[in-house]
Amino acid sequence: MSRIVIAALLLWSLASCQPLPHPLADDAPPPDAPIMTLKDSAGIVVAPVDGLPAPLAGQLAEALAGSLRESDVPASTATRNRGSYTLRSAAEEQPAADGRGTVVLKWQLLGPDGKLAGHQEQSVATNLPAWRAGDAAVLDALANSAAPSIAMLLQEDGATGVATGQRLVVPPIAGAPGDGAKTLADAMRNSLRHAGIEVAEGPVATEGNPLTLVGSVALGPIAAKQQDVTILWTLRNPDGKQIGEVKQQNRIPAGTLDGAWGDIAYVVASSATPGITAILDQLKLARTGP
Repeated sequence: MSRIVIAALLLWSLASCQPLPHPLADDAPPPDAPIMTLKDSAGIVVAPVDGLPAPLAGQLAEALAGSLRESDVPASTATRNRGSYTLRSAAEEQPAADGRGTVVLKWQLLGPDGKLAGHQEQSVATNLPAWRAGDAAVLDALANSAAPSIAMLLQEDGATGVATGQRLVVPPIAGAPGDGAKTLADAMRNSLRHAGIEVAEGPVATEGNPLTLVGSVALGPIAAKQQDVTILWTLRNPDGKQIGEVKQQNRIPAGTLDGAWGDIAYVVASSATPGITAILDQLKLARTGP
């Protein structure tokens, strides 16, 4: 069978590679974050909150995504795949005396098929001027009140991706600066699970003869404070022979990846996953025939 090559442009923009804004910066998972060990394969895309002006609508969505990750649920405001759930929210104020009041958050969780999977309402008493100013403590309080209930829905039966019957192992990412060797590998395992691919829990398979997805990062020289980055994902069969590859390229501010990758790892993995699943689909078709 001929080798399959799929080239993909990194979907993360230069803006997304800048230091992450609060509260996402504080909520970015550490390298050993437990979100990557979620037993089911569902993840959530958090939409901007309805009824709020920009940038508050986006700030609250980022806080919700961060709280979900702390509750062991993979969540992002930017990326999705065919197994993703969508969280849509609306917020309204209920003023009281002396600037105090209550913010009511109403959310709906939609499944990959667009059908309603659950809904709930949370209320948090707060200082309304601080809320309108995007105070991080207020946003976190609202997000933290919603996340556990949403996470429980995804632990129920049926919250899974699309099964393919193929199993992968993802070793640490070669050449990745900062904590990328582990964080990007964990993000890719998680993203593949979202897409319904069976993935070994760690970097080494303990049973069977799985395919191996080898990731590598190459950084170009720094010029005008910018740096080219190339990420290559190579799929190999149990004998080590190459089946196909997905290549991602972009120019980013120099040093962006030198520390914690955080949410960038999710975006990179999610943008590469469709190409990887396409290779798997072609491989499965070649094995079984039309």
